[in-house]
Amino acid sequence: DQAGKFTSDRKRRVMVGKKRFRVLLLADALTPLVTELQRVYSDTAYQLTNYVSSKRGGFLGGKLIKNIPPADLLILLDNGNLAVNPQTRELIQRVYRDTLPTIVFNENKSELDQMIKGLRGVTLSRSESFTPLPVASGKSHPLGILAGSLTPAGAAGDYWTTLPPLLAPERWISGTGPIILSRVESKNELSPVMQIITDKPVLICNGLGWWRWFLRPPGQAQFSAYWQQVTDYLLRIRQLKLVKIHIDRKNLSVGEDVPVSLQVQDLDGRPLADGAPVVTQINLSTGESENLRLNQHGTGDYDTKLRTLTSGRFLLTGAVQRFGEVWGTDSVEIVRAHV
Repeated sequence: DQAGKFTSDRKRRVMVGKKRFRVLLLADALTPLVTELQRVYSDTAYQLTNYVSSKRGGFLGGKLIKNIPPADLLILLDNGNLAVNPQTRELIQRVYRDTLPTIVFNENKSELDQMIKGLRGVTLSRSESFTPLPVASGKSHPLGILAGSLTPAGAAGDYWTTLPPLLAPERWISGTGPIILSRVESKNELSPVMQIITDKPVLICNGLGWWRWFLRPPGQAQFSAYWQQVTDYLLRIRQLKLVKIHIDRKNLSVGEDVPVSLQVQDLDGRPLADGAPVVTQINLSTGESENLRLNQHGTGDYDTKLRTLTSGRFLLTGAVQRFGEVWGTDSVEIVRAHV
């Protein structure tokens, strides 16, 4: 059970002494999605603090907002009032920063593009239900690769069509970056349903009804496991390197036998078991390339040896394929000269 595997792994990591991630949830109303996210982030891997606006003013439970510890992950759940309500607007201004991993759930008329640089909003008159699908261009990103992998090759239909449809918001939030899930409009134009923003650890989720994806039994295990990967990615986005290629020295003698190592990770920083790695040596003068033979020493751990009789500048590139897509790459330039 993939979902159970993720849960046990998170608890194991906490038990060996790693930090609990602080999650700050801010919502402008008590909706079913608030309840589901409170459940998702209530296990031992997280320390959840939430502020939900009250219709009478203030926050439910009479919470004060004087001393809020720095968050590792900010979740903004917006039906259109977070950027309008003075108390929630002030709170966002206090806690948000460009380097803070942030998830924006726009359930209807969010205007958070006025507060978060790099976002933009567009108002649409349509509010019908729809089924989002993975976007081919999104497979340039790990989250897009994993979204597409939920439908096995050759399977009839698509995994995402088995989930309850979403209701389109009246105002869409988007930015610049890979679109993971989308609704197809007329003339094949895409409305981003899930989008990761480039150069900013922000994930946009447009639409009403996400809470059903966490609840629905047939898809619960797969979507819950996928959402954990989304969370892992955002929490580790700054230090995450999926593929690492290493050589002790970059200036070598012709004919020297030099070891090269390659490590491959998943979104949680653990060794990746199901990738297909390749290390390629490219002569930068002639353009000639050669794949080097790899030896595996453990899960996600490989090495090879570099030896040649040719001098010049070379590029060593490590690449890993996963689910038919490029999971990650790394490279290092070396120089060989005659002694």
